[in-house]
Amino acid sequence: MKFKIITNPQKEWAKKLQTEVESLLRSRKQQLVSFGEDVTLMIGGDGTIFYAKDQAQGAIFAIGGTQSKVCQASNKNWKPALEKILKMKKLEVEERTALSVKINGNEAGWAINDAVVHSRRHNFVFISVKFGRDEHRFGGDGIIVATPTGASGYAYSAGGFVLDRANFMVELVPICPYLRAFRPQIVPVASEITITGEGASDLILDGQKIIELGEKDVVTVIGDRTVDFVDV
Repeated sequence: MKFKIITNPQKEWAKKLQTEVESLLRSRKQQLVSFGEDVTLMIGGDGTIFYAKDQAQGAIFAIGGTQSKVCQASNKNWKPALEKILKMKKLEVEERTALSVKINGNEAGWAINDAVVHSRRHNFVFISVKFGRDEHRFGGDGIIVATPTGASGYAYSAGGFVLDRANFMVELVPICPYLRAFRPQIVPVASEITITGEGASDLILDGQKIIELGEKDVVTVIGDRTVDFVDV
């Protein structure tokens, strides 16, 4: 099996753990490669997954701290999980929904967890959101479009629902809507969601990439892609 290791260089424990992981893989006669891997092994936490997702060519297996939610293993229990992968005759993967995001029809990036339109300077913004035949407008701090993977994070904290990761749905969660004028909604994964904001706002992808939006910019989000995680 071919492995590529991506490590968060800002975390000392992650750099030390990389040495242990590489030693174990070599002792099991596994290949360590820089591209074309079967497994992209990420060490550092949930943020490492989101930051380095464009570098992943194989199914993701991530090792984080004890507070990580998306990583399959922690720096305390990673070895049994990795040993399980090495014993697989065929790599078992879990296919998860991911989001494609555009601004005015141009590619802006993609997200595993969520795409968020948020007020830039703590100002009140009006959000117009369309999906299917539904159209809503409300004032507040912004809106979250979350995948099932991201549903238990920021979206849940803002009042959204927890979704089964195997559920191919997407949820829309308003952030502090005035008088609760818009409540969380669950929509089919193939729904094209368009969002416009009146007021200074930003688009944030997976909490990592921040793009300043213009007053008339239209953000389009659709769950039309997937990302593979190793099923351990």
